[in-house]
Amino acid sequence: MSGSCGSDGSGLRRLTPNAIRAAHPAWSPDGKRIVFVGSPADHDFAFDLYVMRADGSGLRRLVKLPGGAEAPDWSPDGRTIVFAQFDSRTLVSDIYAVGTNGRGLRRLTRTPGDDTSPDWSPDGRLIASGGMDDVLRLGPEAEVGGEMRASLSAWLSRSRGSWASG
Repeated sequence: MSGSCGSDGSGLRRLTPNAIRAAHPAWSPDGKRIVFVGSPADHDFAFDLYVMRADGSGLRRLVKLPGGAEAPDWSPDGRTIVFAQFDSRTLVSDIYAVGTNGRGLRRLTRTPGDDTSPDWSPDGRLIASGGMDDVLRLGPEAEVGGEMRASLSAWLSRSRGSWASG
């Protein structure tokens, strides 16, 4: 179930239809939309990327790829979404970006290990991603293979709620 409620837990209400199992919701920067990964209730591990208005209306699928989408995050300007995509053919996760209209899908990483949990910097210039082997820092317009390694201290600073230059 994907739902919303007040910060005190009051007013809980379902936003997604019963036919979709939803996970990893993320608010748009302006608070008007929610992106999440979802799977039809009768399918296992086929999580696609969906977006809807904050009231649950306007639900639409943005991306359907083999495997499953994970951990979407909005760009600060609200025009692009990054997410990890587990490829069931290669058994590896990479980072992708797509416009909020579902167009312009591009693969940002191609590494031998998993790249997971992409997170935009507050200024929108960089995306941090955790991986099996290291932490990556890449520009949102990166070409495949254009990753830069970030210092672990920069990643740890980010995980405590603030970005730091590495």
